[in-house]
Amino acid sequence: MDSKMRRHNQILSLLSRQSRLSVNELSDVLGTSAATVRKDLAALEERQLIRREQGYASLETENPISRRMAFHYAAKSEIASSAADLVRDGDTVFIESGSTCILLAEELRRRKTAVNIVTNSVFMAAYLKETGHLRLTLTGGDYQSDSMALVGPLAVRSLSNFHVKYFFTGADGYSPDIGFSGDNLLRVELLHRMAAQADRTVLLFHHEKFSHKGTLPLFSEKEIDILITEAPVRDAALLERLRMEGVEIMVTGEAEPFTGL
Repeated sequence: MDSKMRRHNQILSLLSRQSRLSVNELSDVLGTSAATVRKDLAALEERQLIRREQGYASLETENPISRRMAFHYAAKSEIASSAADLVRDGDTVFIESGSTCILLAEELRRRKTAVNIVTNSVFMAAYLKETGHLRLTLTGGDYQSDSMALVGPLAVRSLSNFHVKYFFTGADGYSPDIGFSGDNLLRVELLHRMAAQADRTVLLFHHEKFSHKGTLPLFSEKEIDILITEAPVRDAALLERLRMEGVEIMVTGEAEPFTGL
């Protein structure tokens, strides 16, 4: 990871803990010039992750997806990078509308050519702006404003036109009794169909979600082919349980950056 990316990760981590920070405060913590911080903030604002006003910066709050992307940004970026390693040029993949999934699409745009993404995420299409060498196909369906995603019967039926190598998805929680879980019925229905139309289901899962139990069953352990999470994973017994169920575990090496505050 280059120095600019590390600074961006640190800025987002700091802003996740503070409601607002000044350019000078960020400069002191990062040990860099105010001019460099301003350039970093301009880049993060362009990516819809922060807002700037009168010498201060804060997380973007009007868009809930942008806010979720900013939380644990370093870890999510590492998960997205590991997921992108699985994809080869020429592949067609499903990517759903979770925050880490958006970062995966951005990573594929940066690193790959001739990859076809099929997604239900309207936010993804707007966020990428220029798709570069990617081909982006949106499912049809009913628009869900809070997630900026397409769901419902039309979205589910449209997926029958595809068969893909990988399906990349998130989940809202996990518990041993129901497996991986979700909090939205229409999203759960759509993700089930995506999994059915893919050779392998890859779950992008921040380790804190292991302690949250969603309201709806989403995937059993046996329905997940690959789980990508980040270090440190504190519950080795849990990961061993998943391995025993046939889940391939990929643990990224990047920890959350030290913030200094």
